[in-house]
Amino acid sequence: MDTKQAESIALLINTIKNKAINTVVLSPGSRNAPLINGFSSFYFNIITAVDERCAAYMALGIVQKKHQPVILACTSGTAVLNYGPAIAEAYYQNIPLLILTADRPTEWLHHAKGQQVQQNNIFKDFTAASYTLNCALPQTVQTVVAEAISVMNLYQRPVHINIPLVEPLYFDIPAIEFTNEQWPEYPSEKVDFTNLLALLNNSKKPIIVVGQNRHTPSVSLSNTLDSVVSMCGIPILAEPLANVHGNMLITNGETLLYRRRFGYADIERFEPDLLITIGTNLLSKQVTTLLNQSSQLNHVHINPYNWFPNSYDKLTCSIPADPTTICKYITNTYKTKDYNWLNLWQEASAEAKLKIETIIGNNTNGELNVLQSMVMAAQGHDLHLGNSLTVRYHQLLQTNSSIECYANRGTGGIDGCISTALGCALVSQRPVIAVTGDLSALYDSNALWQTSLPKGFKLVVFNNGGGSIFTFLPGPKQFPDALPCFVAPHRKSMQPLAQLGNMTYIRSNSTDAGSDFWQTILAMNEPVLIEIESSDIDSSTHLTNIYKQLKEK
Repeated sequence: MDTKQAESIALLINTIKNKAINTVVLSPGSRNAPLINGFSSFYFNIITAVDERCAAYMALGIVQKKHQPVILACTSGTAVLNYGPAIAEAYYQNIPLLILTADRPTEWLHHAKGQQVQQNNIFKDFTAASYTLNCALPQTVQTVVAEAISVMNLYQRPVHINIPLVEPLYFDIPAIEFTNEQWPEYPSEKVDFTNLLALLNNSKKPIIVVGQNRHTPSVSLSNTLDSVVSMCGIPILAEPLANVHGNMLITNGETLLYRRRFGYADIERFEPDLLITIGTNLLSKQVTTLLNQSSQLNHVHINPYNWFPNSYDKLTCSIPADPTTICKYITNTYKTKDYNWLNLWQEASAEAKLKIETIIGNNTNGELNVLQSMVMAAQGHDLHLGNSLTVRYHQLLQTNSSIECYANRGTGGIDGCISTALGCALVSQRPVIAVTGDLSALYDSNALWQTSLPKGFKLVVFNNGGGSIFTFLPGPKQFPDALPCFVAPHRKSMQPLAQLGNMTYIRSNSTDAGSDFWQTILAMNEPVLIEIESSDIDSSTHLTNIYKQLKEK
């Protein structure tokens, strides 16, 4: 046994434990045997997942729910590459992951030793920092690991530690004298609000937009945002993935602005001159289009993790601070000159709400109606939305304040939707519903056998026989010969997926899956896969008709 390597692993595990990171998602392997043995010996909360792609998305879902860093650990070679999609998603969601990859000795690289690729800096474009641990120098381990964790905490993004290991790999982790030193964290900078106040005082049409937000759904932030609206007269648009709720907030930006652009043709009245953004990605195409076309716009972005995307090419000021603190500052220092700007938005919001309620009420079936019935029945649930049509359907509905809503909009891919929801379900005290399209479900079906499914886990699959969003978009329709390459049509049933996960299987259609159906399903104390069948023509026609009716006055 290499005693220095054994000591280095012991120091690695102890340093992580000292930093209060207690959950690890492990994938089986031989090269990472010292890590598996180490985490098992030190009473970590261990989740095992064979498929590294699923494992990484599961870790992401755990962090989304618990708001605490999670460790990923795998063997060498292509196992490491399989982490890639989830790490990219975590990077753009400000999700902290501590990634530990076992490696073969560096001198073996490119010498046909097998199960070895270039792992140093392999995730350099999707991590806050990358490190290589030298297990021959145990005296350096604590410093490297502590720095990696500090960087991860500062930027709330993944960090990667690659760990070359020599054989033998199976040994007891030695007891060591561990010094509980206080390693320095990066200090927070003092925030200057002067520029923000000057911009507010010079603005006639300020607006706050809250996008995808990885913070704990916050009553304090919601209440503070409400105060900004009522006391300062500033309209606030909150997307469903923001997980903020308030009586004064506008949560239907997509339908509101679609009606103003195509129904009333007065979209210019809604162009702001000052934009304050909280959170990250926006889903709504209409909100994004409005902000892009607003030529006189100043943009202030608030992010406590030092990431300031210039999403509309108009970034004027960036503030690295907690959004609640900033909003309280605004309520204490800024007073509106009049409420006409706020009234314009709120009246348009109320009108658009009434319109979409009428449209849905006049439709007796369709995927949107099914989703609305499910959301109304899902009081107190966590809802994970797949990308493509599913998350876009949801933004047309009114938010349910008792639901915590999640989706992987960092990169917006269809991969990992079920794995992420499963990660959440493993640690949530609330029942979890994952809602995906058929291609997303098939793509991530491996998630269903990685671990035992919690009893409260429900998977809803809208099966319209392919990627029907491409039959809705105008572009692919111009090329009918190529359309099958976009849609990937199939006739697969989801029942084998239910068997894979030992789930109860229920099949229905968009006509029968009403409120009573969902009340019964959600009361079942077992994992259930619900397949909602429709055709790609029905799905495309349904959504097309909804947007057509939204144009009507």
